[in-house]
Amino acid sequence: MVISSLKSGQTFIHNDARAKQRFSPASTFKVMNTLIAVEEKTIAGKDDVFKWDGHVYELSNWNHDQILASAFRVSCVWCYQALAARIGAEKYRAYLKQ
Repeated sequence: MVISSLKSGQTFIHNDARAKQRFSPASTFKVMNTLIAVEEKTIAGKDDVFKWDGHVYELSNWNHDQILASAFRVSCVWCYQALAARIGAEKYRAYLKQ
């Protein structure tokens, strides 16, 4: 993990050897996704429901209605795709740039 201050430039590194490797953000991006969704009022809170459309996924934990808390816990991709569609690419770019 690498954390850098935009103001001071101070950097903290945990596990220097691994920190030098590039990785896809994968499930770690759901934290940013969730924060943006709440900030944009795309979702009101952890108990808002994502209605499952009946598509059967390999991960059985995804095959039912979800709330934000359960979607976060099981990394439910279809829920986060739904959030991303509501938020829109332009807003994502703005948040990520910020």
